[in-house]
Amino acid sequence: MCVFLQGEQKPFKQVIDVSSGDPHKAGMKPVSFVRQVLSVCLYTQLLEDKSLPLDVKMRAQRLLDMCDGRSVGSYSATSGLPHIRQSVAEFISKRDAGVPSYSKEIFITSGSHRGITAVVKLMASGDGDTQTGVLAPMPCPHMLPNVLDEAGVKMVPYELTEERGWAVDVHKLHQALQAARGRCQLKAIYLSNPGNPTGHVQDRNSIEEVIRFAAAEKLILLVDEVYQDSVYGCDREFISYKKALFDMDKEFSQTVELISFHSLSNACMGECGLRAGYIEVVNMDPKVMHFLDNVLCGDISTPVTGQLALDLMINPPKPGDPSYDTYTQEILVIRATLSQNAERACQFLNDLPGMSCQPNGVHGRTPQRKPLLSKKNIAARLKFAKEHLDVPQHYKIFCGQMKPKLSCLEKTHKTMCGEKKGTAHQHQNLIPTVKHGGGSIMVWGCFAASGPERIVVIDGKVHSRVYQEILQENVRPSVRQLKLRRGWVMQQDNDRKQVIQQKNSFNRTKFTFWSGPVRVLTSTD
Repeated sequence: MCVFLQGEQKPFKQVIDVSSGDPHKAGMKPVSFVRQVLSVCLYTQLLEDKSLPLDVKMRAQRLLDMCDGRSVGSYSATSGLPHIRQSVAEFISKRDAGVPSYSKEIFITSGSHRGITAVVKLMASGDGDTQTGVLAPMPCPHMLPNVLDEAGVKMVPYELTEERGWAVDVHKLHQALQAARGRCQLKAIYLSNPGNPTGHVQDRNSIEEVIRFAAAEKLILLVDEVYQDSVYGCDREFISYKKALFDMDKEFSQTVELISFHSLSNACMGECGLRAGYIEVVNMDPKVMHFLDNVLCGDISTPVTGQLALDLMINPPKPGDPSYDTYTQEILVIRATLSQNAERACQFLNDLPGMSCQPNGVHGRTPQRKPLLSKKNIAARLKFAKEHLDVPQHYKIFCGQMKPKLSCLEKTHKTMCGEKKGTAHQHQNLIPTVKHGGGSIMVWGCFAASGPERIVVIDGKVHSRVYQEILQENVRPSVRQLKLRRGWVMQQDNDRKQVIQQKNSFNRTKFTFWSGPVRVLTSTD
């Protein structure tokens, strides 16, 4: 942990927060064609503006014709404007080389987040060992655990294979499936392709393996494909799950249920604030689709401006249109910028001690942690292990830490791991320490020039009464152990629970308080 002290000089002038994945917030410029068309739709007098390209005004007129009263201020159907749904179906069919797509299987949502929420709410049922479960990757999108928890669905994690660039491993899917037996009723598997946050792009063989797994276990495929436009590199290609599914035999293409998600928030368009996306449902019972439509009816319908922007994303200017050259140039600049930023992030992370990062073909990076074990560390841990060979049999010693075997972890699911030969050092098979991301700890301690004394580990919250008890039980014994002379002074910061009137045996003790910068101690201190 570090603390930025006020006035301290840093080798940079600005910190840019990219944790939300919002390109425009980070400074990326919007695509001119999208903003020009939306401007005309919002302020129709711009149709008379001669400075705007002709195709911008023509597209705005067509989009206004789709709206009731030719106004973006009118309501739309909760499942989306019919013309927009048809445009999405045509886009998907073109993307997948002619695989049929139908507007009745398309639902417009206020972003992929809301689409996923609606779908998992439809699946949610039961409690305890009958509760609905969903297989989810680790690492996963930051919003996914909250979405599943809100819907009352149990998240069953499966590990991505770090050494293969965070690839999906069917063997680990089976492991997660077996671990969930008796704990919940698995109904679906969530996948992100291209991976968020890992950047991994699945190839055809990997996708087909997952489809066969889902078919064998009768699981619904929930596929987040928001970053399908963000793949770069000559050896990388985005293949949709629907395309791969329909290229397989009929026993799969006509039976496996698939729900895919896409949105305006993808890296190239980056229109996160317009809140629009779509979901496509494949091989689902019409009655279930009717219930899905009802679930969406209970939600706020997608803003009309967002739906129009979605149409502009999937139907950009064509060669020969007045806006084509400008649009193409802007998209190329955006992709080049994102690619350069990804490479810079990769290089920066690889330069950090204990970190490694590998390019995955998407405008994003997920660092890997490398064990920080020096020869001295290894020798000390080996010595500790040899000294503790007589511990109970249901524990084993690993690098100086006591780690329960897999069979003992049924009551501590969050620490469950199944390690293969040669992978014991990988972070998913280690019990993390406080220093390396394993939670937090609160302690009270005291020291003097002659050395440190008592340390108290604190459980729960600290208030005035708890702090008084700590002082009562530890200060004077520490003073005696440190052999301090009379007239000693206790210094502490000016936290409110500490700046109190002493109405106990400490009323004769002199306390001093300071309000300057506080140095936060780390576990190494």
